Amino acid sequence: MLNSIQVITIGCCLVCIQTGYRKADWLQHKNAEVEMLKKLLDGKLKVMERSNLVKSERYSEKLQRALQKYRNQGITNVEVIEELIRLAYDIKKRR
Repeated sequence: MLNSIQVITIGCCLVCIQTGYRKADWLQHKNAEVEMLKKLLDGKLKVMERSNLVKSERYSEKLQRALQKYRNQGITNVEVIEELIRLAYDIKKRR
């Protein structure tokens, strides 16, 4: 069964493939995908913060480091998406 993060990732990719977006449009959707994943993770971290502040801060730092590497062009869109999905699975597993 797919979770919400996987659905967003698959959904963004399918929209771009099915509609035949140009490369510039594809990159714009990739950035939107990263932002959607970030928002989902932020929401999960806010919920976690209520029960475990230390874990929430640790995961928040991991999220910020991954996004900072992405914004500094240290990693590609695909790599940051993979990292955010791994982080989401880790959060889900540790709950």
